[in-house]
Amino acid sequence: AIQDYSKALELDPNFKVVYYNRGIAYRHLKQYERAIQDYNKYIQLVPKDPDGWQMRGKCYQELGDEEKAQADFAKAKELGWKG
Repeated sequence: AIQDYSKALELDPNFKVVYYNRGIAYRHLKQYERAIQDYNKYIQLVPKDPDGWQMRGKCYQELGDEEKAQADFAKAKELGWKG
C-alpha cells in the first residue's frame, strides 16, 4: 500500500487523502516518525480536519511525547473530534 500511495503522490503531490492514508499504513507498521511526516503534510493541506490532528496525536503518544499528543488532541477536539 505504501508503494502505491507514494506513486500516487509522485503523480499529484497535493493528493490530500493519500498523505492521511499512507500515514495510517506507516502507523500500523509502527513507523511513527514517517507517519507524523505524512500527517504534517495532511494537516498543512487540510488544517480544519480533526482526523489529521488526532491521528498525529496518536503517533506522538506512541513515541511517548505526551505533551505534543495532548496538544494535537486538544486541536482535534476544537475542530469537532468527539474522542
